[in-house]
Amino acid sequence: MTSRLAKETVSKWKAEGLEPTFEDIIKLNALGLKVERGDSAFEFGAVPRMAFLGEYVFHEPTVAKRIWLDEALQLVRKDYLNQLCLTAYALHTPAKELPQLYDVREIEKGMAKFRDEILLKYTETQVMKCIEYVLKGDDPTVGEDCDEPDDAERETDDPSELPSEMVSVAKQALMQALSYGIDPAVQDYVTLPHLERITALAALHSGVDVLKGEHAQAVGAFYRAAGRIHERLVGERTKVNTTDTKGTVT
Repeated sequence: MTSRLAKETVSKWKAEGLEPTFEDIIKLNALGLKVERGDSAFEFGAVPRMAFLGEYVFHEPTVAKRIWLDEALQLVRKDYLNQLCLTAYALHTPAKELPQLYDVREIEKGMAKFRDEILLKYTETQVMKCIEYVLKGDDPTVGEDCDEPDDAERETDDPSELPSEMVSVAKQALMQALSYGIDPAVQDYVTLPHLERITALAALHSGVDVLKGEHAQAVGAFYRAAGRIHERLVGERTKVNTTDTKGTVT
C-alpha cells in the first residue's frame, strides 16, 4: 500500500534533483500510512455529504457557500422559519445561482419561492434533519432520507432550534488558510472540514502544531522524518558537488 503523502514528498525531492534511498522511501511510506490510514487519521478523499428531502437534494456546502450563508442570515429577518428556509435554500441551490449578497430583495425572493414550491410539503423537523446532517453529519440514518409526511405527522411534528453552529467559522478558517499560503480559490471547491485539515497539514509543515492528540503525533513524526531525510540528501548532494568541483582540471 502506497502513501499519497509520501509519494508527493518523494516526487518533490526528485524535482529538486535529490535521490532518496530505498530505505528512505520505505520509512517515509510507513509513516505516511500512519497519517492517512491510522485509527485517528482523517480521510481527505471523503465525499461531501448529501441529504434527501423527498426528491430534493441538500449538499454539504463549500467554504464559499458557508460564508455566503453566514452573511445572508444576517440580512434577512431573524426569526426561526426565515433562517430555516434560507439555510435550506442555500444548501439546495448551486452556488452560481445564489443572489449576490448586496441584493437582499433577490435573496428573499429566492428563499420565498423555494419555501412555497418545495419546503411547504415537508415538516420543519424534516427540513431541520436534512440541514443538520449536511452541516454536521448528525444521525445519517434519519437525515439522509426525509420522505413527504402524512397529515398526522405534519400536525404532531415539533420544530427544533437551529443549531448554534449555523453561524460557522468559515471566514476565520479561510483567513487562517491564507496565512499559510493556501490558494484562496480553494474556498470554491472544498468543504469546511476539508479546509481545516489542509490548513492543519500546511501549519505542521511550517512547524506549527495546530492539531492535537494521536493524529498530530503521526503527522509530526512524518514531517520530522521527512525533514531529516531531506536535510541529509541536500548535504550529500552538496558534498558530491564540492568534490566534483575540486577534482575538475582546468
